[in-house]
Amino acid sequence: MQGFSADQLSELSDDAVAVFTLKQIKQLPAEAIKGLSAGQVSELSPKAVKGFSSDQIEQLSKRTFKALETKQLAKLSKDAVTGLTSKQLKTLSGDEVSVFKPQKIKSIDADAISGLKPDALDALSQRQVKAFTDDQLGGLSKKQIKKADDFVDALSDQQREALSFDPGRSSRLVDPLSDQDDLSLLPGLDPLA
Repeated sequence: MQGFSADQLSELSDDAVAVFTLKQIKQLPAEAIKGLSAGQVSELSPKAVKGFSSDQIEQLSKRTFKALETKQLAKLSKDAVTGLTSKQLKTLSGDEVSVFKPQKIKSIDADAISGLKPDALDALSQRQVKAFTDDQLGGLSKKQIKKADDFVDALSDQQREALSFDPGRSSRLVDPLSDQDDLSLLPGLDPLA
């Protein structure tokens, strides 16, 4: 397996790749992974997918990566998740991202995190949201922060401070008690009445 090239790997049938074991996947050179097609990747067993390293995952094209099914994504190792690129993360739906345990979420590269769609961020559980590191939060784009309301709502105050962009005084961050102060400025209106 170690001597395989991308060209040789691309010549294998989907059925031949389907019988690859975790150990065989681990032995494939990262460069050779570029030869895998979407059809081949979709045939890998979830157990074999566990063998991918971060360097190998990084080599998968966006199209080939998209062929991984939810069961396979759930089996990616923590190391493999560190190799995810922003282009690959862009392909993930909320359901697909939600299969990553908090420890795997924490290992996504901060530079790649901007690839997650706002909908995918909103689909994360409270525990997954709490796993985000300050570096990851700092890597989120303005668009993600503005559009992922549920995600931002689930952040702790400390996590919000790490955002690269202050979501500002949107309706979800307004202190309901501060409105009483505004009401007292109106003549003839007693906010406590």
